[in-house]
This record gives sequence, structure tokens and C-alpha cells, in this order.
Amino acid sequence: MNTFHRLGCASLCLALSGCAGMHLYSEKRDQQGKDLKAAWVKVDLNGYFAAMHEQRKKLLKADIDSIAAGRSAEVDSALVLLLDASLAKEDANAVTFYSMLDEQLKELATVPDAKAFLGVMKRWKSLSSELQANRARQAAYRKLLKAEGADAPSCRAVNVAGSGELSKYAAEYLGELGKLCASEVRLAGEQDALIATLPAGTLLTSANNTVALDRQHAALAAEADALMAQYRATLEAYAAAVRASQPGTAPSVRLTVLGEKVRAALAQIATLNNVLGNEALADDRVKRIDAILRRLGTSADPGKDASRAELAAVLVTRVADDVQVLADLDKPLVPMSLLIRRDLEKNRADLATVQADLVRKDIELVRAAQASRVAEAVELLVARSRLDSLKGCYRSMRLVDAIAFPAVKVNPPCDDADSRAALYDAAGRYSHAIGDQRARTLRLEELRRDLKRERQLAFAQANAGQWAVLIDATAGQAVAYAASGQKASDYKDLVQALSLLWIGQGVNK
Repeated sequence: MNTFHRLGCASLCLALSGCAGMHLYSEKRDQQGKDLKAAWVKVDLNGYFAAMHEQRKKLLKADIDSIAAGRSAEVDSALVLLLDASLAKEDANAVTFYSMLDEQLKELATVPDAKAFLGVMKRWKSLSSELQANRARQAAYRKLLKAEGADAPSCRAVNVAGSGELSKYAAEYLGELGKLCASEVRLAGEQDALIATLPAGTLLTSANNTVALDRQHAALAAEADALMAQYRATLEAYAAAVRASQPGTAPSVRLTVLGEKVRAALAQIATLNNVLGNEALADDRVKRIDAILRRLGTSADPGKDASRAELAAVLVTRVADDVQVLADLDKPLVPMSLLIRRDLEKNRADLATVQADLVRKDIELVRAAQASRVAEAVELLVARSRLDSLKGCYRSMRLVDAIAFPAVKVNPPCDDADSRAALYDAAGRYSHAIGDQRARTLRLEELRRDLKRERQLAFAQANAGQWAVLIDATAGQAVAYAASGQKASDYKDLVQALSLLWIGQGVNK
């Protein structure tokens, strides 16, 4: 083979082979890639789950509407009986307004002294409102702390030093949170003292259940704080050991020991399955990856030695071998792989947040239902106290006579504006207590049952989201590969040039 043959073959082979990743373009494969991209774009997971949530809300609304209709019918029946009720304090031969009120109160508590019990219920209602406002402000400050990139500790850990430096605003928010926590302890203690005086009944049972759930939630939050403190301490120590190591060297004994501690802390969080701890851990992982992504291409690029420790703190939570962690640190950082990991961690964080929010919503609904029962008791007791204020001459009347006919027509004459106002007030409070107020309690209990359905949907959506991240990345790579490749047109100029050389060689001969 002469020189021109060798030159032409070598040039064509080099162009066709290039490097190991080169391949010939296939129109069929490219079309398959386009079809894959079009099919994946049509998959609307968000729309599907939005429709599922909408259906759940419709079912919930139907249940709540049924509760409202049921209570409305109960009130209508009760008011018919009330109109014919006697206003006497006691009447063995007739239904009295007092007996109707006492019948409703019995469902809540055995009341030996209505006047004293009214004082207790009013104070409890006031405490419930104060605690609700206090906890709402706590939730707002915790959101502000998270927005500042700081920890949002439970009340038990609010005075414990957290990880990292606090900004000026975060320090201020943490100080306000500490004051609110101290106030909550005082208010809850006063409420516990009132509970100790309650007689037997639904109020006492639900109050004890609410207190038990409150303590369980507080213990859960404190446990999450302790787990995260242990995890962060071991992770920071691990990062410091990586910072002290030399690239390309085997892990030191200290690094290996610390790696085992980090994984043990992670295993403990997984074993306890503390939803608040899971939320904090997931948020911490996303925050660390985001910090690395923000530095890509800057002077603080994680590929440089100064930031190897930060990347190691991310890797050690998912890689089970410290040798592999150090080996991965020595490899070029692929932004796409880090972005995929970030999306997966964000998906897990979203699920963890939903689960934690459901736990928080559950305790809020329990507290609200308890407060609603207290409000019902207050309305019934106030209605009873209003009846006590009637003039004596009203005791011989039925309610319908007292409100439908001028009292001056009664013999002897009996007309008192304050008594008439008290009657209307008592009837209105009775109607509100067994109607709207009880419907609110039942509605809150139904909302709590709906949390189970919401939790199931959240798990399904998170699972689908994990697959979506993986499929999206895989599909994107497949489409890009299918569209690539060497086309015949890419070599037209080269072939023409070689042909001219060949012709020129023949002419020269």
C-alpha cells in the first residue's frame, strides 16, 4: 500500500473512531430518543396527584357538610322542645330549660356546682386562647430561623447552643423563641392545675389525652434535637479529619472511627424513625449540597483541597466505606451527579416535611377540639347562669309564653326587660352550643381522621417523585446519546479532499 493509501485510510479511521465514546449516528435511534422525550413530557405526575388530593378534599367536604346538616337538624328538634319547656328550676312533671341544659352538660362533665365550674371553664378557655397564640408565634419564629439557615430547636433545647454562627436576625429570633417557650411552660402549668380540679366526664378524659399527646410531641421534638446534635458533632469531626488528610492517602484510624460514628448516628435516627428528626436530617443534607453547588466554578470550588471536607460530609452519609469516600474526593466532581443527588435528597426532605407537618397538625387539631369542648361547656354554663337571673314571676311560664306574649298580660303582671334579654341570650347560647360549637368539635375530629388519607397520598407522591428524578435523568442522557453520533455528512469534505489527493497522485504518475 503506497503512502496515499495509508494516509487516506489512517485519516478516515481516526475520524470515524475518534475516541472510545464515538459512535455512528443512527436516524432510527434518534427518532426513538425523540419519541421517549415526547412520551416522558406527557407524564403529568403533579397533575395526577393534584387530582387525587382534590378528590380527597371533596370527600372531606362531603363528610363535613353531613356533620353540619346533622347538627342543624338536631338543633331544630331541640328548639321545638325548648319552646314548650318550663322556666321553673325544678318540675317533676315537665321538661324544664334547666333540665335540658343539664342533660347536655352531663355529656361533658358531672357538675356539682355550676357557678364554680363556670369560673374554671372561663379561665381554661382564656388559657387555651393564650396558648394557641403563643404556639402560633413560636411556629412563625421557627420558620424565620430556618429562612436564616439556622436550627429551629424545640422548647426543651432552645437554650442549648446550636451548630454554626448565628446571624444578627437569627439570634434575635432565637431570643424571642426562648421567651415564648418560657411563657408556654407557665401557661401549660396553670392549665394542668385546672385539669386536676375537673370532675369525671368527657372533658377530663379528652384533657388527659391532650396533655399526654402534648408531652409525647415534646419528647419527640427533644429526641430529634438530641439526635441531630449527636449527628452534627460526629459529622463535623469527620469533616475535620478529612481536612487533615492528604489527597491520595488511605483513611486514617481516626477517620475510620469517626466514619463509623457518623453511620451509627444515622442508623439510630433511622431505627427510631423520629419524624421530626427525619425532617431535620433531610433538610441538613439538602443544605450541605446546596452550599457545594453554590461554590462550583468559584475560588472556593469543592474540587480544591480547602473544600474537600464539605464534600466528604455529603458523601459519608450515603457511602458505606471511608476508602470509597476518599477515592470519590480524588475524582473530578460531576455537577450533574451532584444535582441528581440534590433532587433525590430534596424529594426525601419534602416527604419528611410533610410527615412532620402531619404530626404537628395532628396535635394542633387535638388541642383545637379540646378547646372547642371547653367553649361548648362555657356556653351551656353561661346560659344556665342567665336563667338564674330571671325574675321569680317567670318561673311559672313556659319559654314560648315568656317570649311570644307580652308579659304584662300574665296575671299577676310580670314584665322585665332584663329577664326577657336573659331568656333570648340563654336560648341563643344553648342553640349555639349544641349546634355550631359541637359541629366544630366533630369537624375537627373528622379533619384528624383525614390526616391518615393525606399521609398515604404523601407517601405515594414521594415514591413517584423519587422515580421521576431517576427516570428524568436517565431519559435525558438517553435522548442526548441518541441524537449524537457521527453522520456521513460530517466526512464529506474529508472524502473529497482524499479524492483530490488520489486524483493528483494519478496525474503525477
